[in-house]
Amino acid sequence: MWSNKIRQVVEVFQEKFHVDQVIEGPVEYVEKYKAYLKAAGPELKFLGLAISDRKSPFGWGPTPLLIGFIAERKVKTRSKPLYEAQLMDQLLTDYVFGYEADRAEGSVCTNWLLEGIGLLHYDGDTYWVTEDLHNLFHNGYFDKRQKEGLSFFPDSWNSRPARATQTTSVTSLRKRLRR
Repeated sequence: MWSNKIRQVVEVFQEKFHVDQVIEGPVEYVEKYKAYLKAAGPELKFLGLAISDRKSPFGWGPTPLLIGFIAERKVKTRSKPLYEAQLMDQLLTDYVFGYEADRAEGSVCTNWLLEGIGLLHYDGDTYWVTEDLHNLFHNGYFDKRQKEGLSFFPDSWNSRPARATQTTSVTSLRKRLRR
């Protein structure tokens, strides 16, 4: 089923991503690029921008956060780029799919969406990570570690082991990092 939110996501993809021909209609676009759109889902879920959605034509739907970025994309001032995106792209792929994964389809589509909503900047030569994208990756990383029952920091970083508990939050981690 095509909700207004799904149409908004497809519109961003249509503005940024075409392989061999421009496809105007959203239904035809999704039919042609369904594999790419579906492959982007796990990375976008990790970043908190997508959730599983069986009614979606590509298996995931936007979170309110993603819809907010889509709504702001044309009026929001460009945020300052922090660092080149190549490292974050590889870390995202490795952390979501494992170190042996070859995720070209998903990563390409993910990057086009992130650029389309202003989280990645392209200067004509290099992609740059913004502070918002950096924070989304940071939160996704610590959320995943907590869900897997792993410590937030390797025990060697601190004489006191920091084990994940249900009461630990990303906010408390940020406070600890600032010390």
